Amino acid sequence: MELKTTGFLVGTITLWHLDFNQNQGEIGYDLHPDFQKRGLMSEAIDEVLKFGFHMLDLKTIIGVCSPKNIATVNLLEKMGFQSIAESELSELDQEAGLICFKKVIE
Repeated sequence: MELKTTGFLVGTITLWHLDFNQNQGEIGYDLHPDFQKRGLMSEAIDEVLKFGFHMLDLKTIIGVCSPKNIATVNLLEKMGFQSIAESELSELDQEAGLICFKKVIE
């Protein structure tokens, strides 16, 4: 991710763990603290969701994070992601104490 005005790199965002058999992917992102709380990540997530759902034909996009990362929990919920049951997490994510959210397109 870079600033439109200067091209300065401020963060990253990606779709990974793509599973085209299940039409699912996982979103991952990171934003430099100096650029947080400016709406940049909301804008970036919106574009990545459009790409994933419309260009890659994904039906589900998940986001995994620490429950201590309140900013990410709030952002995923703001972007329409719903919390999923711990039983739906991978064993590694469960062992790490992570939580998961998903956004599904019909």
